[in-house]
Amino acid sequence: MAAARGSLLMPAGGLLVVLCVVVFFVQSVQAVNATAPANSTSLLSVIDYSPDHVSYSGNIVTLKMDSQSGSRVHSVGRYAYGVFSADIKCPAGDTVGLIPTFYTSSLEGSEYKDELDWEFLGKNSSIIQTNVWVDGVGKREAVHDLGFDCSQAFHKYTIDWNPLRAKWFIDGQLVRTYVNTGNASEYPTKPAYAYASIWDSGYPGEGWNGRATYANAPYFYQLANVTVSSPGSSTGPSSAPRPAPARSPVGSPVRSPVKITLPGRKLFR
Repeated sequence: MAAARGSLLMPAGGLLVVLCVVVFFVQSVQAVNATAPANSTSLLSVIDYSPDHVSYSGNIVTLKMDSQSGSRVHSVGRYAYGVFSADIKCPAGDTVGLIPTFYTSSLEGSEYKDELDWEFLGKNSSIIQTNVWVDGVGKREAVHDLGFDCSQAFHKYTIDWNPLRAKWFIDGQLVRTYVNTGNASEYPTKPAYAYASIWDSGYPGEGWNGRATYANAPYFYQLANVTVSSPGSSTGPSSAPRPAPARSPVGSPVRSPVKITLPGRKLFR
């Protein structure tokens, strides 16, 4: 019998695929914006995904990474410039392919985000990468020698960001300065959340950071004493010191993590 106009016929297999996609979508939505327990004092109290991979103890937040997922957390409010600081201890063992991070971002997942990064490269626990993003464009990386193994002890990592320049410090020692030259497309100005995450750089990043083996999983990434000293903050959408592009979704809710599944790989940023 012919189908009625406007109706949809679907093979049973196709229906199963649709149901699986819906289930994953619902699970992702449910995971977004979970929060830290009431007894936590960590500034990074909003959990973007995989809340079962996040634990809190006083002012310490621990992010777990295994072959299934990492996680990402952020502050409740945005900050219009400021000094972002955390005592950090990286995961130990074979961490090739993994990227623990501490950074500022106007909105993770936005195509037009502004961002200042600390990124630990799991292929080598004695180096770290800094980067700058403006309106969704990065490619301003610099790699720095730490002079120590970041998995052996806590060290203080700081981003000092104001309208004139951004500076990165490790244990109070300046490692990079990025100056605002007056070119609006080259300097981040959008108010930003404080973020931390651990993720698998995966197949696209193998030449950059190697391929994860998960030989010592699960891995644990710890951040303590996270602070932001800022001239301005907001718990809701905040206007940038210069007008953001009209197309920028700065006021939109935090998105679910983008999931890329390759053979044997699950990647999250």
